[in-house]
Amino acid sequence: MQTQWKRLTGWIVAAALFIVLAYTPLFAPDQIMDAFAREDSIFETLSPLYLFTCSALFGIAWWRAKTPAAPHRFYWFFRLSLLGLAAVFFVAAAEEVSWGQRVLGIETPNLIKDVNVQDELTLHNLILFQGEDPILPLNFDQLSAGFSLFFGFVLPFGNWFLKRFKLGLDALIPIVPLAVGWLMPLNYVLQKSFMHLFRNFPQLYLHSEMHFSQPIYEIREHNYAFALMVCAAFYFILNFSKTQKQ
Repeated sequence: MQTQWKRLTGWIVAAALFIVLAYTPLFAPDQIMDAFAREDSIFETLSPLYLFTCSALFGIAWWRAKTPAAPHRFYWFFRLSLLGLAAVFFVAAAEEVSWGQRVLGIETPNLIKDVNVQDELTLHNLILFQGEDPILPLNFDQLSAGFSLFFGFVLPFGNWFLKRFKLGLDALIPIVPLAVGWLMPLNYVLQKSFMHLFRNFPQLYLHSEMHFSQPIYEIREHNYAFALMVCAAFYFILNFSKTQKQ
């Protein structure tokens, strides 16, 4: 296990560097910024791929998590959690691509148009989350960021703390490695830092039309999806890969 962690440490560093570098288009002129951080841009195209990968990894983990010879009484819940995460990430990825609506040319029913701010077959654009007077205090992007921080960092940190008292949550639910979970607060701090930077030094931001908050939020969303994929990959490799089982 230690040898395996040594091999994987370099990937954690590379992932952290990628998250940092993803913010560099903020200092680029219009053409480069638009290519990376506008609607249907490079980052928005990559995000659903990351989330579909998460779904596939947890789905395969569920398939491989056969009931052991002497399972604990809540092992069924652990397997159900794996399947639940596969479903959650699949829905999140499908939401990112509007459930294939634009690709398939599906017309939005009038009933949905009345409650969707972008007239799409999506949950995250419902008036429940978006619009001038949303029902919920948090929009879908904020809920997604909160989930990423909770699943990727808060849960692993809480599990690490409980392990000191010979307790733990990893027998009940999938807990990603804390060493990888630090990617989540890294992205959070970077996003807040760049918002603060451009508020105080607007001359550093070069785009002629788009407010700096829009690309920052797009990059934040992309980075959380990427970090979730890395967390899912590490969890899978350390617990369900064929080499791990041998």
